[in-house]
Amino acid sequence: MGISDYPYSMQCSSCSKTIRYMRYSGMSGMSPHFYCDRCSNIIFRDCDLKLLYENEPSEELLERIASTLPNCPCGGQFAPGNNPKCPHCHTEHPHQHDPLARLSDPFVIKVEGADLLINPYGSLPPPE
Repeated sequence: MGISDYPYSMQCSSCSKTIRYMRYSGMSGMSPHFYCDRCSNIIFRDCDLKLLYENEPSEELLERIASTLPNCPCGGQFAPGNNPKCPHCHTEHPHQHDPLARLSDPFVIKVEGADLLINPYGSLPPPE
């Protein structure tokens, strides 16, 4: 993707370099989604969405989903509470809501260089 594919930008509060990003909204049905703890890769799985449709958001549901999240291709771990990071200095840019409130967050921030993994391992069955 080129620079024009990332219509938004911000200055990193740590290194002052420009972070280019794109934003996906709820119209694309991207909740719940989770970021990697090492990089800014994002995972979205149909099985998590199905669980969210069938259950009220709760700590138990969050833990259930978190227990099945895979490792990221970079070697990190997808988990609730992780956030996008500066691609230059890797400073994490915090979200204004806690992980439970973010289960229904319709906005995905994809920074330049990150991958959006949609069902990377197929539609996994929810754990019993």
